[in-house]
Amino acid sequence: MTLRCRKTGGRPPASVPRAVRSSPVGERFAALLEHLDGHEKECRATVESWMPNGLPVPAGLLAGV
Repeated sequence: MTLRCRKTGGRPPASVPRAVRSSPVGERFAALLEHLDGHEKECRATVESWMPNGLPVPAGLLAGV
């Protein structure tokens, strides 16, 4: 995910203006991205810890989870 904006005419600017990035909404969006990134890493680590030492896991078992 990335922060995007549009000019009044509907065209996107070359980059997101600093005023938008440093606005309360921009800062909340950045915090959300950090949270989601950490959550993804935590979920990935949890699922990988379920895997028994790299042994094959039946697809049916994974589908059930």
